Amino acid sequence: MGDPLFMLGRVIRYFKKNFFDDKLPFEYMIHMVFFLESCVLSLISFTANLFLGAGFWGVIVQGIYNCTAVIIILLPVKLRMRIFKPLLLFLAFLYLPYLYFPTAGYDGTAIFFAILAIFTLCVTFQGKLRALLVTLNIAVYVGFVLLQYRYPQLVVPFDNEISKVLDVILATVLCFVGMAILAGYFRSTYQQRVIDIEALLKTLELNNKKLEELNNKDGLTGVYSRRYVINYLERELSAARLASKSICVMMMDLDFFKTVNDTHGHRFGDQV
Repeated sequence: MGDPLFMLGRVIRYFKKNFFDDKLPFEYMIHMVFFLESCVLSLISFTANLFLGAGFWGVIVQGIYNCTAVIIILLPVKLRMRIFKPLLLFLAFLYLPYLYFPTAGYDGTAIFFAILAIFTLCVTFQGKLRALLVTLNIAVYVGFVLLQYRYPQLVVPFDNEISKVLDVILATVLCFVGMAILAGYFRSTYQQRVIDIEALLKTLELNNKKLEELNNKDGLTGVYSRRYVINYLERELSAARLASKSICVMMMDLDFFKTVNDTHGHRFGDQV
């Protein structure tokens, strides 16, 4: 009983360190959620399509992808970070679009999985590139739907209505769960980042107050610096002029203070 639990703990620690460590880039972690979710979805879909007979070539491609995904999971995290964006583009623009035709087109489940890809594209890329990629991805599937309408023979249909219903139900559940996982992870990560930023802002505010105090006060005596006193007097004089009031300033000096240092030492002079 101990060995399976020990192995499970090692697997969890491996995935946490290599996929969801707080030190890793945010977009990388979001993509890894999508990638791992696509692996699970592809494996289940591969198994279901294998038994339902929903397209020979679709099953073959899914099988190859599943084997490749295992290799990617075992790669060092630094290498995986280098390829995660090309991998996302491969999933969004090659793998999932290819599955559209051997898995019954718009009667099938490829479009369900494309929703997850769109979400991840939006998180991973920014600015004009993000708008371009999302627009192109949408255009791909719109084009596929129109192409299927014009040439329905390009699409491999389901063998029967039961196969279609089962596949759509399975894809609906899995894709909705995947979207919920992505959204939930995005939300929790965002909240944690907000908490971290607020903590940093509080620390920065405290440090600024300390710097301001060090800048305005003498480190030895604790009295305000000459610059602070001059600025303070200028404000007080302006306020007195506006209120037509007089203002008094008293200055004190200790004569022959140098003799204290010369006679008793600078440390005693500091105490004085």
